[in-house]
Amino acid sequence: MGQADSMFIDYGDTDILVDAGNNADGPLVVNYLKKLKTDDVEILIGSHHHEDHIGPIPA
Repeated sequence: MGQADSMFIDYGDTDILVDAGNNADGPLVVNYLKKLKTDDVEILIGSHHHEDHIGPIPA
């Protein structure tokens, strides 16, 4: 535990999500983005293929 990563960058009209944590973190990430009133993510970056970074991102 404690190894999953995800970073959200609000760059004006461009929302960027770098990684998305573990599979189990999907709802946490979505709820965080909703709390910030993020309507969509323009750029999604998966830094590498380990589950603790891209778990909930569909293949």
